[in-house]
Amino acid sequence: WNNKFGFIAGIFYNKFANTSEGYDVTRYYKQSYDLDNDGENEFKDIQVPRFRYVSQGQVVNRFSINTSFQYQVNNDFDLVFESLTVYNGQVESRYAPVWITPGSNPSNIITDGPLVKEVTYGSALLLAENQQQTNVTKNYRWSIRGKYKLPNNWKLGAKFIHAFNRRDSERFRYYAENTNAVTYSIAEDNQFFKLTTPTNLSDADEFVMTRARRYLWDFSDEIFTGKIDLVKKINSNLEIEFGGSFRDRTKTQQYFFRDQKGFNDPFRPVASLLTGFLDNVDRAKGHTEFVVHDLDKAYEMYGKNLDLKDFERIDAAYDINEQISAGFIQGNFTLGKLDANAGLRFIHTAILSRGYQLDDKSQIYQVREIPADYTDFLPSINVKWELLNGVIARAGAARVITRPRLQDLSSFRSVDDVNKRINSKNPELDPFRANQYDVSLEWYPNSETLVSVAGFYKDIETFISQKTSFITFNGEQYELRQPVNGNNAVIKGFEINFQQPFTFLPGFLNGLGIVANYTFAESDFEDTSVDTSGTMTVLNYSLPNNSKHTLNFTPYYEKYGFSLRVATNFRSKFLRDIPDPVVGLKYRDDVTITDISSSYDITENFGLTLNVLNAFNAQRYEYITDEQYMDNASFFGITYQFGARYKF
Repeated sequence: WNNKFGFIAGIFYNKFANTSEGYDVTRYYKQSYDLDNDGENEFKDIQVPRFRYVSQGQVVNRFSINTSFQYQVNNDFDLVFESLTVYNGQVESRYAPVWITPGSNPSNIITDGPLVKEVTYGSALLLAENQQQTNVTKNYRWSIRGKYKLPNNWKLGAKFIHAFNRRDSERFRYYAENTNAVTYSIAEDNQFFKLTTPTNLSDADEFVMTRARRYLWDFSDEIFTGKIDLVKKINSNLEIEFGGSFRDRTKTQQYFFRDQKGFNDPFRPVASLLTGFLDNVDRAKGHTEFVVHDLDKAYEMYGKNLDLKDFERIDAAYDINEQISAGFIQGNFTLGKLDANAGLRFIHTAILSRGYQLDDKSQIYQVREIPADYTDFLPSINVKWELLNGVIARAGAARVITRPRLQDLSSFRSVDDVNKRINSKNPELDPFRANQYDVSLEWYPNSETLVSVAGFYKDIETFISQKTSFITFNGEQYELRQPVNGNNAVIKGFEINFQQPFTFLPGFLNGLGIVANYTFAESDFEDTSVDTSGTMTVLNYSLPNNSKHTLNFTPYYEKYGFSLRVATNFRSKFLRDIPDPVVGLKYRDDVTITDISSSYDITENFGLTLNVLNAFNAQRYEYITDEQYMDNASFFGITYQFGARYKF
């Protein structure tokens, strides 16, 4: 309006449901067995799994409103106000018959080295462990930013942002039990175990209702950010930028938990039958149906009676405040076909982590407050040089940081007196720090085509890993597990990109095109492990979540208001989590996933979309340390998404 006011708004609603099904090994246990009771173990230190079926799904409703209002005060002064409100409601359900092994009276043991290929237990506990969790997340963010042209080629920019996130999560978990013999076998297929048991998994009368639990988490996360920047154009070749920012972030958690056990009730009144379990997967063995809790009936009979008024787990509560002060200066330089910039960023981070711990003498929870702070100087330089028309070389070097997750900085600490184990976070964690170097060569034969190759090298300091050590606690030796800053890590590799629209083809074919890229990334870091005797072992790992080979291949068609893309992504195996030698190294195997997206603009204002995710029903396979040691084999099925959009 009047070349001064502008307004844009969007409303978005999305609802989707999906389910995954699979076989799962929750953990391997080292066991020795003397089957004939002659005082000698026929099987020593063999790896025995605890196993389960898992069927889990979710229904998600998401609604958001975003607005942006602009006011052009004059030719030199511009203001923009933006806001975003998001509501996300998620209901997750999980059904899992779990066999609690090792059981009693083992027999018929077949091994391959330490790996158990087959074993029969004369008696093992079968838990029907079923749960429903509701997550309600509300996000609100608003910001105001302005730009002002000052005399003598100065420009001023400023921004203020306030963001708030609140999430409430409530879980009800129910148990029913059966005890009987079971035979576990992976003799036919390492990835899909076969179970044989006299128990009729479809008969609720063979189970008894034994236990109900209720969990409640309240999370909040609030951020205030202020920034100011100044730019001065010195001449046609040089520009100077500098500025500062401040961010104040507070994250909190409250946790309530109640466990009511000792029931010995008939299961049938709260039972239902889950059918069709992996019935379209040829490799799946055995049971395609089993009894589960009817979660609505279980809530009416048990869940709603679990009042949480006096059941806060104060030892799991935390309150973390992080304050970041930063300043920077940068120079931008242009000379002919050479562009460069160089800068220095100064950052000071202060953290105050609060939690609670039980005083040994008074047996009263007391506040545990741990401050920490660190300062970083982060230089960077980037150079771009047009060697020939359409051929560009780039190079860059920078020192960067990535801060730990705030929850990893909490003073949370749980003590397991039964297993003599302490699981702890670490308020004194330093961030990841890295020196990184990049070079690339890009060729643009025309305005729409790209061929490029790039190399990178990142030297990461203070890599965060999971450490297991042994300490004296209450006069006894306990196993302590917590994240710590470890040794350096390195990631290096190269990437190749190709992008080509086939506009040179005749007629309707000139809407075809292709986008493809390949990345090779090799990584490694050393870590140390100390056992109870004090012996130190040096261990080598790849970086978590880093695949050595990644390939993306996307042919597409865009013409006449119609768009179709078939995106295939391949990732080679990778370490899934921070290494923990005690539990085992958790890997995800190679996987190829294809997603299809399409849209059609019926008019200039109205269009439809149809997406098909995981179009070929790819399997996800995860294992521990070695491919033989199955951790999880899951199918997520094919997801169809239909949408409509209207703009005016």
